[in-house]
Amino acid sequence: MLFKKNVSVTDYCTGLLMPLFSQEREATWDGLRTRCNDAALNQTDKNLYYDNVRAVMFRLMQIAIAKNCHVESGVAARLFMDDYLKKHGLTEIDSLSDEYNQAFGSSDTDGVAPIVQLFAHKVTQSKMGEPTKRQFYMEFYEVWKTFFEEFKFIKLGVCSAPR
Repeated sequence: MLFKKNVSVTDYCTGLLMPLFSQEREATWDGLRTRCNDAALNQTDKNLYYDNVRAVMFRLMQIAIAKNCHVESGVAARLFMDDYLKKHGLTEIDSLSDEYNQAFGSSDTDGVAPIVQLFAHKVTQSKMGEPTKRQFYMEFYEVWKTFFEEFKFIKLGVCSAPR
């Protein structure tokens, strides 16, 4: 693509974060949980499950932004996202996300695999079955890929355009 659409950091991050905390997204995650039919996952507290899925998604967003944007835009996105979590009383998502960042960085070849291992540990005390881990690996990787694909068509800008 010759020209990318300019999108403000505020608009882009808001567009990603608002759905992340919606009941519709929770219903999607409940559907995934049901399809996995994993005894350990089914016994997990829903809020623990939602918080960890959100933290993974949050981290995958940040990684995609960092790898596809100029430093200035990446820093602005990080600050906006941190502020969003603080304003909405969701600082536990940021803390969990930091742990998922460490997991991602622990592999030179595939950062999603250690994220799935940490997710299984945090959500089911590592009792999650291998088929369920593979399912979450595919889901997380697909989401991450989608974030990367978006940057083929957009360019993040630090300042919002006048309205």
